[in-house]
Amino acid sequence: MDFKKRVLKFKFEDTEYSVSFPNNRRLNEFQKEQKVIKEEDSLESLIKFLNELGLPSEVAWDMEPQHLTQILESFNQKKS
Repeated sequence: MDFKKRVLKFKFEDTEYSVSFPNNRRLNEFQKEQKVIKEEDSLESLIKFLNELGLPSEVAWDMEPQHLTQILESFNQKKS
């Protein structure tokens, strides 16, 4: 077996972006943060998380909520 760090690539407004898949440690930290964070701060926390993975926060703020949800869902999809 050969494991390599994966990157999600997507286009938004004709610009391509790359977001690294989180490792187990970072994903676990994010999930713990979500349990203690106030609901009104959860979007801000998500954008910070995606920024740490490579998506500029300025871009994430301009995206629709569904776009961010699709990125998160991509992290859990099986590699094809």
